[in-house]
Amino acid sequence: MALALKDAFTARAIGVIWEAFKQSMGIQPYLGDGYFPKEKSAVMELKWFLGSSGLPVALTPSNYDALATVRDRIGFKEIQTEMPFFRESYIVKEKDEQNYENVMNAADGAVAREVLKNIALGPIELVRGANVVPERMRWQLLCPLDGSPKISISANGINYDYNYDTDGSYKANNFVELSGTSMWDDLENSDPIEDMRAAKKAMKKRGKIVKVANMNDNTWSKVCKNKKVAGYILAKNPTATVYITEKLVRQFIKEELELDIIVYDKMYKDESGKERTFIPDGMVSLVPGKTALGKTKYGKTPEERSGDKSTGNLQIVETGVALYTFTTPHPIVTQCICSEIVLPTFERMMDTYVIKAYSAEEAA
Repeated sequence: MALALKDAFTARAIGVIWEAFKQSMGIQPYLGDGYFPKEKSAVMELKWFLGSSGLPVALTPSNYDALATVRDRIGFKEIQTEMPFFRESYIVKEKDEQNYENVMNAADGAVAREVLKNIALGPIELVRGANVVPERMRWQLLCPLDGSPKISISANGINYDYNYDTDGSYKANNFVELSGTSMWDDLENSDPIEDMRAAKKAMKKRGKIVKVANMNDNTWSKVCKNKKVAGYILAKNPTATVYITEKLVRQFIKEELELDIIVYDKMYKDESGKERTFIPDGMVSLVPGKTALGKTKYGKTPEERSGDKSTGNLQIVETGVALYTFTTPHPIVTQCICSEIVLPTFERMMDTYVIKAYSAEEAA
């Protein structure tokens, strides 16, 4: 006989189902996981030190109900702030429990397991949503639409605003916004090769080397269809008629600029339900390589810190996402809470460069 729902629908079981779901669906890590590896912090307060490669960054979060008001203690090297809190829940209603009990008492236990798996899809979606939060933050830092790396998320009447460039140093030295016929959506007159070359030169003057250019597919397609890019490639083959493929463009950029192109087109839905790419159209993020630029720091959520283990069940997935399940006495329902406290650090911010190649979408 299958287990009763309160014994089967536990955080630990959901954690196991989540790992199996990732394997069966072939879910790959987000690109930002490599640039900002995940790390657990014992406290909600986030602190890190910038080395000689970067300038001090003051983070100034807004006030919000979930956390205490922050008073930053900023020195020349020390950066300190408090991480934002995200939480949602999923409820298995009394009718769902009754349906599960009906099949639980059936002879075939596989049916009950299948029903349990379907019930667990709700919490699975919460975990997937929890993973969207830090990835969204990372690309707001790597592709700032106005040139100043910042994190800005508004939902449920709460505003999270973290400015990593309060003195404007990044925007002044590590960002360029193209205009007029230089914008990459002008396929006849713009010159993406020279724009990326200029960015590399600007970084090299300060002793920085960028080796990877990240962009979404819409931006990349404009590079591949660009008339001057085609001309450069054909000039290397003056006696041949060459069809300009993406492979040829990648190869030319690699040989000419020593830049690897990463086309990152994963999408998510924001709070309004609008589909977005993590990298907005027109934004190009140049980075030192496939290497860490900071950390994705996770704090200890209230469920992890104070959840009643005698009546509930806790499981940590994805380094810092807390799953907590419990049953309420009235109405008798089983609930799963998914929560995280998360914020990226950006110690190597000044080692990156951003090109706003043409008018991008509104901030995500």
